[in-house]
Amino acid sequence: MILRAAIVGCGPRGIEHAQALRSVDGLDLVAVADRAPEAVRPATDALGVPGYLAIEEFVERARPDIVVLATPAR
Repeated sequence: MILRAAIVGCGPRGIEHAQALRSVDGLDLVAVADRAPEAVRPATDALGVPGYLAIEEFVERARPDIVVLATPAR
């Protein structure tokens, strides 16, 4: 079974998590999301997956099984 994984947070830490997820057998990175458009574009370019600004759209379209929150603690 392949699980669909996605990242919320497209900063440097989110990119690191996304790259780590790609190395795990049985996981397929399917999307990233961030509320900052200037963060989403570089992440989608680097990772080759769709990017979203709205969480609702992200969940509906990407349909992830696993979501990694890579957002600042604040």
